[in-house]
Amino acid sequence: MRKSFSHLTQAIILTAATIAGVPAIAGALDEVVVTARRVEESLQETPISVTALSADDMELRSIANVRDVVPYVPNLSAPAGYNGGGDGYYYIRGVGQNDFSTAFDPGVGVYVDGIYLGRTSGATFELLDTERIEVLRGPQGTLFGRNTIGGAINVVSARPADEFGATAEMKFGERDLWQVKGSVEGPLADTVNGKISMLYKEQDGWGKRLVDGQTLGDIEDFGAHGMLDMQVSEQLSIAITGDYTRGRGTAALQTTPGADMTGLSPFFIPVPQGDVGAGIPDINADISPSRFRTWADADTVNDLDVWGLSLVVDRDFGAANLKSITGYRNLEQTSGADYDVTRFATYNDIIPIDQDQFSQEFQLSGLAFDDRLKWLAGIYYYNEDVDQTNAINLGATGPGGWIAGGVPGGPIPAVVDAPLPLDRGQIVTSKQNILPEITSWALFGQATYKITERLSGTFGLRYTDEEKEQTYKFMLFNSIPGFAPFGFPFPMGEFPAFPETTVKKSWDSTDIRAGLEFQVREDILLYTSYAEGFRSGGFNSRPVTDQIDSFNPENLWTVEAGIKSELWDGRARVNLAAFYTEYDDIQLNVIEGGFFNIKNAGNAEMSGIELEVTARVTDAFDVNASLGYLDNELKDVDPNAAAFGITNANELPMAPDLTFNLGGQYTWNLGNRGSLTARADYAYQDESWSFVDNEPGNLMPSSNVVNLRLAWNSSDDRYTVAVYGLNVTDDKYLTFAQDVRQQAGTPGFGTYILWPAAPSEWGGELIVRF
Repeated sequence: MRKSFSHLTQAIILTAATIAGVPAIAGALDEVVVTARRVEESLQETPISVTALSADDMELRSIANVRDVVPYVPNLSAPAGYNGGGDGYYYIRGVGQNDFSTAFDPGVGVYVDGIYLGRTSGATFELLDTERIEVLRGPQGTLFGRNTIGGAINVVSARPADEFGATAEMKFGERDLWQVKGSVEGPLADTVNGKISMLYKEQDGWGKRLVDGQTLGDIEDFGAHGMLDMQVSEQLSIAITGDYTRGRGTAALQTTPGADMTGLSPFFIPVPQGDVGAGIPDINADISPSRFRTWADADTVNDLDVWGLSLVVDRDFGAANLKSITGYRNLEQTSGADYDVTRFATYNDIIPIDQDQFSQEFQLSGLAFDDRLKWLAGIYYYNEDVDQTNAINLGATGPGGWIAGGVPGGPIPAVVDAPLPLDRGQIVTSKQNILPEITSWALFGQATYKITERLSGTFGLRYTDEEKEQTYKFMLFNSIPGFAPFGFPFPMGEFPAFPETTVKKSWDSTDIRAGLEFQVREDILLYTSYAEGFRSGGFNSRPVTDQIDSFNPENLWTVEAGIKSELWDGRARVNLAAFYTEYDDIQLNVIEGGFFNIKNAGNAEMSGIELEVTARVTDAFDVNASLGYLDNELKDVDPNAAAFGITNANELPMAPDLTFNLGGQYTWNLGNRGSLTARADYAYQDESWSFVDNEPGNLMPSSNVVNLRLAWNSSDDRYTVAVYGLNVTDDKYLTFAQDVRQQAGTPGFGTYILWPAAPSEWGGELIVRF
């Protein structure tokens, strides 16, 4: 994985050297404004490793949703996850989450206009009215809300204009893509501006299942976003924002190169093995015949409904500024997956979730000591209620089932019929229902003092107190007559496997941030910082008894040093950061008792660099490049994790050694006929492991993705006509992998699942601005 690092580093250095020799014939780059420290400031004055993409940047790169930014950000990765759709499993510098369980908090906080999204479900969404996206790398706990131990993704909406304007967009492309998007904005009263935007999108998936011809990865999305911006007085402003997303697609494509399922399922149902030549079905014979074809037969449901409201009140008192940020969000999702990827009903999964969250934040900020001191202090409150069920078939028999000679304690009728499409037969289903309630509050503050004209110091402090109460219900559904796996017969229908259990626990943490910034000259900033992060503990969401284990919080600290520079009369930016991290009590997934369980696996050390270069070579030609390098090493593996095959030799999940991006665009001025812009982007991500056990099938190969775009703009910027290509070389990479054929050298689930990435896609786009 490290072999490409030196070559790509040399390439970037050579690129920068070439830029340095270009004569001063181009204008300066536009200033980039960010809110990485909760106040607006220039990107080049922000002593944090952060990437910012504006609305224009996203249009030129054909970025449609939050996950699309991943190739353009160093040391950021995001598997598509188990079911596709709107889930967002984000990792920064090797810190994140790849489990949909609501008992497990994200390691990277996703924020929309300052409102934290509590779940990975719904964290990838179509972008509407987005002014910019900021990706902050490293712990951001001092100023941001919950769970920014790895970093934060901050989505900032565009405020409505004080003049009437409207846009209409239409997009079409392969796999019957059809999308319409429109917005209207303008003044509603003397001091009130408003904006509303809507989107509708349809597209067929790129996979097909053989049992019924159903396509997988279908998209049918509707989205709406509205904002009222009220300037009540010179000192008081109020912004009210609402958004709604409705998704009705199908689950992501899952394929298998071959399973190794033998013996009994976790509830002692015989795994279907037979003689294919004799017409007796064998579950391990259902190998996916090609990259985009599968024998999976589970329910393809992938429904998502998310809506939210936020209220931001900003009051300037002169000596200080008070901001109130109030947010409420509701999420309902039902998704299906097939964890055996065969025609059989083993491990077919349905996961409904219903989540509500409320947050309130107050920020007080200001300047003191002749503006030498810039300070911000605040209080944060968060409450969340969740109801999630993981309903998974643990075995089946009957029509569409398999030979079953018997189980401990009682026989199951033998069946010799071949599996019939979508006929589940008689089944046993586990329904693990968890109902977490989370209450979190925090006090925080940060101040930057200008020691001299060039030297400044920053110190921040945050105290967090978090309480979790989790109710657990383990239900079984049985439709197999006479089924008695434990020596006594299971009743027919649904019944509790164990008594309902409620557990409760709280954790707290005090985290600091300290740094020094030195302005070498107006266009060069040097900085160094120390920052701590915290992710609270929780409870196992998949226990097989009424005893629910808890896991401890994670703690992390990072030392970072960097330089932010503008060179060649402002025509180029070169930003470089280097970091070292110690990561304690890492929360990772292992298999225990036939289900995934969260354990504190031990400690790790990570180090790396992030380099970003942007240059305006001429007035017509812009180039950009980024490189992220990450090295990680497990240390002090916990005995509980070592028992499941985790050793110091293992690497963290979703932590590629190298991420690299190179892009450029050239614009031809056509006079009164407008302009023509051609853009190309290349993104490389090194191979990485999907799980910490590093089983062979969990190694996801590297990806090499090329995107293209050609756009014509009218001279008055009213019309844009574009054609684009995504993954134009049809790179055959994976978005996720799960190899649980073995676990610590012993039989695991016996399944091996791959999630292939989308093939190449071409399309066109028309934008009209009024």
